[in-house]
Amino acid sequence: MRLRDDDSALLSIDFLAGFTVFLLAFIIAASMVPGMLASLQSSSVDYDAVAYRTGVILAEDPGWFEDTSGRTGSHWQGEQEGAIQRMGLAVSKDAPGILSTAKVERFFQDRPESDYRSKVFFSDYPYAFNISLKKAGETPPPIGAPLPADTTDYGSIRRAVMIKENASLVINGNSNPIDTTRDRRNFTVTLNFPAMLEKPAAYRVNPYEDTIEVRLENLDNIHTDINLTSLTLIKHTDTGTTTFYNPFQTPKSTLKIDGNTTPVDNLPEKVNNTITITLDPGFFTLNMVDPSRTVDIQFSFDNTTGNNIPHYLAGNSEYSSTSPSLVPAVLEVAVW
Repeated sequence: MRLRDDDSALLSIDFLAGFTVFLLAFIIAASMVPGMLASLQSSSVDYDAVAYRTGVILAEDPGWFEDTSGRTGSHWQGEQEGAIQRMGLAVSKDAPGILSTAKVERFFQDRPESDYRSKVFFSDYPYAFNISLKKAGETPPPIGAPLPADTTDYGSIRRAVMIKENASLVINGNSNPIDTTRDRRNFTVTLNFPAMLEKPAAYRVNPYEDTIEVRLENLDNIHTDINLTSLTLIKHTDTGTTTFYNPFQTPKSTLKIDGNTTPVDNLPEKVNNTITITLDPGFFTLNMVDPSRTVDIQFSFDNTTGNNIPHYLAGNSEYSSTSPSLVPAVLEVAVW
């Protein structure tokens, strides 16, 4: 029998046995690892993390909508429910922590809890939640379920925020000087879109996203026989022509006389003291008015009996002169 003088192709029996034992031990150890770590794993949701994430969405995100025609934007507070994708409350992504009054009001309206899960929590998990926004001196009711009695049963987050309140333009019949050069029948308030939008987001009135309110008050000090005959919105174009809008053609506008709670839906109307026109968020759209345009709100009065109301309301008034106030508040989100 001839002996091999080269053993490079031979596998040691000892090595083979050792390697087999190692593989068996490795397989057994790997199968035991999940059981060893089971006590270290949590079977519950990290509710503090969910509450934190939700608080960030509400306080720092302006939200989003997309309607069936392809229009998109962050001014979801003026859109149909089906178009709303996210319900963030910030006035702008550039102003985190500054909340829009219109968005807050729309958010805290009575709505199904499923809306909040799909547009704020973005989850099908059946979270119970309680969301509140408390302003100084006010305790409005929260949305969601009552908080559990044991504070360890839920996760929560508090955010200090500021609420940008609506800014109204008030024309006071007591303080306006006489202007003998003014038209005696028409009085105009100008919405200068470029001037309004050039201000920082936290300090401007955005005609697309905020409530526009013009109030003429103390008119009884000017005249005792006042008839408002028409209210017209006039858009100015590059060619100098104008486009007229009747604010009564949309439910997003409201005209009230003398503080009555019932809106006026037709003119002329007798006025004793106050005229208030309110244009809700979403009344103006980019398709309707370009950001480079101006729009006039024109009040027309009956002058047949010597009613010279605009004669005493000196000059045109610009809405861009108004500035909203910022009110401190605390946003609290609890999830369980």
